[in-house]
Amino acid sequence: MQYILILCILFVSFAGNCSTNETSGAFKATLIKAEQGDADAQLKVGHMYHGGNGVASDWHKSYEWYMKAAMSGHAEAQFNIGLIYYSGAGVTKDYDEALKWFQKSSDGNYSPAQFALGFIYSIGDGVKRDSKKAFECYSKAAKLNNASAQNALGLLYANGCGVRQSNVEALAWWIIAAKNYDSSGLDKVESDAKYLAIRTKAEVRAKEIIAEIGSKNK
Repeated sequence: MQYILILCILFVSFAGNCSTNETSGAFKATLIKAEQGDADAQLKVGHMYHGGNGVASDWHKSYEWYMKAAMSGHAEAQFNIGLIYYSGAGVTKDYDEALKWFQKSSDGNYSPAQFALGFIYSIGDGVKRDSKKAFECYSKAAKLNNASAQNALGLLYANGCGVRQSNVEALAWWIIAAKNYDSSGLDKVESDAKYLAIRTKAEVRAKEIIAEIGSKNK
C-alpha cells in the first residue's frame, strides 16, 4: 500500500515540474536566483536536478535544494522532502521525518501533503491507524479542491470511518470530485440502486458544499 501513495504523490509533485526540456542556460539562470535565496527558484533547481533537465540528474543535489526551499517555508518543497524521507529515495527512510515535513507542508495549505497525511493515517503506515485524523486531513485537502482527497472523503463517509456514515455525503463528494475531473469514485457506484435513489439529494448537497468551499477560499 505504501507504494500506491508514493506513485500518486510522485505524479502530483513531479510530473508537471521535472518533465520539461530545460536548457543548460535556463538552469544557470535559475541557479543564480536560487543562490540569491529565491525559494521558488530553489524548488525549481531541485526539480531540475531531480529530472536531469538542463543539468545532469543528481538526487543528492536535488535534496539539498529542496531542503533550502523547505527551510524557507516553501510548502511544495516541504512536501517533496517529506516524500523523499517517506520513500527512502537517496536517503535513509525515516517515517518520523516524513511526517514532520508533510505536516509542515499541510500547515502551509498544500493539499497533496494533506492528502498524503490522510492516506498514511487511514492505513496506519508508520503511525497508529487513526480514521478520525485521516478524515480531518482528507477534509482539508478536499476543501482545497483536491479531487483525490474528495474521492477518499467519499469513501470514509460511505464506510463510516472516522465520521458518521452517510451515503448522501459520500455521493456528494464523489460528484464534486468528478466535477474536478476525477470520476473514479463516482464510476464505481454509478449504477448502484442504493445511490441512484439518493442521486438528486446528493446533487443538492454537492452544490451546498461547493458553495461553502467557495466562500471559505475567498
